[in-house]
Amino acid sequence: MEKVLSCFRRSPEAASRLICFPWAGGGSVHYARWGTILSGSIEVLA
Repeated sequence: MEKVLSCFRRSPEAASRLICFPWAGGGSVHYARWGTILSGSIEVLA
């Protein structure tokens, strides 16, 4: 079975999780940098 969501930087102590859905034809790789740009209190899943 294929993994539906990818987490680019695990943050178990995160206060929030931001779930991003790529546009048609796009991929989750477009959100990879967001995990480093946003603070450690937000975990980015795509």
